[in-house]
Amino acid sequence: MTELFDAGWREDFLRERRRLLFERNSSPTIMGMVLAAMIVWLLWSRLPQQILLIWLAVKFMSAGTRLTCELFWRRANRSSDSRLEHFYLTALVVDGLAWGALGLLVTPSTDFETKAIVIACMLGVTAIGVMVLSMHFVGSLLFNGALLLPTAVMHLLQGGTVNVFTGLALIVFLTVSIPDARRVARTYQEMLRLRFTLGNAVAAREDALRLAQAGNEVKTRFLATISHEMRTPLHVLLGMIEIMMDRPSAAEDRRDFELLHRSCHHLLSIINDVLDLSRIEADGLHLDQKPFDLDRAVEEIVALQRTLALHKGLRLSLFNSKGRVGLVMGDEARLRQIVVNLLGNAIKFTDQGQISVIYQPEGSTIKITVIDTGCGIPPAVLPHVFDAFVQGDGSYTRRHGGTGLGLSISRQLARAMGGELSCESAPGHGSTFELVLPLRVPTDAELVPRAARRRLSADDPTFGVARARRILLVEDNEISRGITTTLLIQLGLEVEAVGDGAQAVAAYERLPPDLVLMDLQMPLLDGLAATREIRALEERLNLPRTVIIAVSASAFEQDRANCLAAGMDGHLAKPFSQLELRLMLEQHLPLFQLSRPAAAASAR
Repeated sequence: MTELFDAGWREDFLRERRRLLFERNSSPTIMGMVLAAMIVWLLWSRLPQQILLIWLAVKFMSAGTRLTCELFWRRANRSSDSRLEHFYLTALVVDGLAWGALGLLVTPSTDFETKAIVIACMLGVTAIGVMVLSMHFVGSLLFNGALLLPTAVMHLLQGGTVNVFTGLALIVFLTVSIPDARRVARTYQEMLRLRFTLGNAVAAREDALRLAQAGNEVKTRFLATISHEMRTPLHVLLGMIEIMMDRPSAAEDRRDFELLHRSCHHLLSIINDVLDLSRIEADGLHLDQKPFDLDRAVEEIVALQRTLALHKGLRLSLFNSKGRVGLVMGDEARLRQIVVNLLGNAIKFTDQGQISVIYQPEGSTIKITVIDTGCGIPPAVLPHVFDAFVQGDGSYTRRHGGTGLGLSISRQLARAMGGELSCESAPGHGSTFELVLPLRVPTDAELVPRAARRRLSADDPTFGVARARRILLVEDNEISRGITTTLLIQLGLEVEAVGDGAQAVAAYERLPPDLVLMDLQMPLLDGLAATREIRALEERLNLPRTVIIAVSASAFEQDRANCLAAGMDGHLAKPFSQLELRLMLEQHLPLFQLSRPAAAASAR
């Protein structure tokens, strides 16, 4: 019967059949003992009492042996030892023979009532045996054959109409029950086969899932490490380039610096695309629904990208023909990411002319359109422009570089936010990307107190004059610390720079600053631990809360979440430009504008 199973499943099948054999027969065995005692009581005055007592003893011995086998099986933690099964089947055959012997005892009798009672009991026991032994065809065949066959043969040998009829009836009943028992056994086997197949499939799936998760964790750690190690030198390069570009130099030198600046930003965009794709694959898209100022967000994005456009000789304009939108509910970081991708793509593929950004509310939606005068997209490529790793034809890819992930990621983000991102383009006529997102005004309950802050004008990148503020810069990389210090001094800020978290706590305790720029990965005491110590100092000394901004090359969402959980107020990923640094400082230093002249600041 085990032909349905291959070698890999045979042992599992035998083990499961053995379990069912032991677990399902304890109650019928006890009931059989009770029935045997009742039959002896009923036949006590009709058959020799000594023979009845011997028969009852054999029944109880057989039943006790089977119950003992089951007990040993349970105590052995349901071991797969086949010897217990063979011993159990032997006792079962003895039990069937005992029932058959009872039938032989009453066959010569002329007491038809006694014969009827015994045969009825034997048929009932046979029916129960077919049911409870259905998973074990051999056991069912041996038990029922030993039970009915001797009595049937004896009745046929006795002769006479009633005896022959009784013998034939018992044989017919046995003959009919055998195919049923076989059919039920095969059904059990098929069910077990399906169960094992499903179990193996589930186990294989779980193994594959664990392997995939382990691989994904390795990939995530690898990307985090590579990202951190690449972002730190990129931060130094971009910072030095911006500092050198602000100095008087020959036109040739400035063009070289601009080329270096574009190359660094190109490398940064590739790193960001790969990290974004890995985040989506690993964790999916998590949206943070909060109220934010849509006008300010779009204007700041355009202001940040205008510098890149100007370096390439392009004009970047912002238009809003239907008035300001104000506060909306949504994920500001994701919106910024989409628009930055669209503008970066437009700047990359536009060699001359202009780029226009138009944003306006339309009913219950907000539409942001980015129009460029670039090379355009061929009709054959346009349907695939949002596919991953697609970037025009081969000549475009070789000419402009990039991963081809930005637009794919942007569309996934737009759809996750309940909107859509589409494109219209023709070769030589530029491209138009249209982002449409649901527009919802926050309710009073959703509004949270917002710090007053000056809005940056997209058309006015100049800096106003401000009072110097004291900044505590915590950075273990000496070169990066020097670059960031210079950028802060150029913004008119007073800077104290230290090299690790322990020095930062000591400096804070000596004189609390207006704002702390805190690196994360540092020796002695890392940025998260230093932040927790500073928050504890504030609480113990009853000091006002100081803004602490994480400045780190770790750019994963979990890194940002860890910073906020440790008590930080924001996260600025390296590398960052001076404009990005200024916008972050203005956001957390309300009511004060930052100035470019270095004369107003000093470095300790």
